[in-house]
Amino acid sequence: MIVDINVQNFQQALIEASMSKTVVIYFHAQAVPECQPMTPLLERLIGADNSHIDLARVDVEDPQLQSLASQLGLRGLPAMVAFKEGQPVDVLEGPQDENGIKQFLKPYQPNEAELLLDQAKQMLGMDPQAAYGLLQ
Repeated sequence: MIVDINVQNFQQALIEASMSKTVVIYFHAQAVPECQPMTPLLERLIGADNSHIDLARVDVEDPQLQSLASQLGLRGLPAMVAFKEGQPVDVLEGPQDENGIKQFLKPYQPNEAELLLDQAKQMLGMDPQAAYGLLQ
């Protein structure tokens, strides 16, 4: 899921969501040219239908959200912070290319066993035998 963070949805979109999966907060601003190429790249790499990682975008030009970046000790934009179980677990600051973003996301991506399990869960309702066979 990709969501834009605001004061009203902060608790649910970040804290609560990070209890069941990783939430990557992307801090950006229109006025920072280095943010422009990263936004579509992150959206493509994480994707709207990712069942393991949510992308939460924070526009720091919003005065109500600027304090969030300072609370996390961020010194520059663009920046990404990975949250798990309501806590920040990793930070990456500065412009990144595709490889840099992939390396940052790698620990939070599912491994092969998790992907097979997800596939079996999807198949279970349609074809339980095939789902069982997939897990053997």
